[in-house]
Amino acid sequence: MPLLRMRFFIGEDYRKPKAFGIYRDGENFIVYKNKANGQRAIRYQGPNEAFAVNELFLKLLEECHNRGIYPDGKLPEESAIGKRQWTKKRSPFLAPILVLIFCFVTSGIFAAWSLHQHRDDGYYSTGNGTVYYHYGTDWYYTYDVNDSGYWYEAVDFPAADYEEYALGEDWSSDWGVSDFKSSSTWDEINESHSSSSSDYDSWDSGDTDWDSDW
Repeated sequence: MPLLRMRFFIGEDYRKPKAFGIYRDGENFIVYKNKANGQRAIRYQGPNEAFAVNELFLKLLEECHNRGIYPDGKLPEESAIGKRQWTKKRSPFLAPILVLIFCFVTSGIFAAWSLHQHRDDGYYSTGNGTVYYHYGTDWYYTYDVNDSGYWYEAVDFPAADYEEYALGEDWSSDWGVSDFKSSSTWDEINESHSSSSSDYDSWDSGDTDWDSDW
């Protein structure tokens, strides 16, 4: 899900108009909505993390359903009798609970994979004036701070044991090159990663009722 396009902010006290979000403040979890006029409506504020997460999750599903998108699956078309039997047999809370469990499990797997993929991210140099940045499995390089801030994709790092040439995770102006994370290359990478060919491509935040409290 392209959460930024959908205007959902996880773990962030986002203050601009037109946003849903959740973040932690001390012992409390706060679920909020920022209306079109910038006014904030608090949906929940309290210590119950599970309840807070579920409130935002259900709102996310509601926004999807209003656009004809069903990430939680859609009940099969059945006769009126079949629908009544489904209602009797299945708790209305079962589907959200199962989806929540699925989301927590898959997010945990993705987080572990992401940490593994990016464990060596950072700046490297062999001392010849060229600085490299390792991002996931890819390498980028630059050698001039005035080179429009652009970093070029490299085939590989020019040394077998690249760990020995690490400069650190954070950029320093002393190196005489531009900051990779402030470059147009970094913007292109993130734009590529956030793009989607799914049903969310046509998502328009203007379709949300931003004037209501929730």
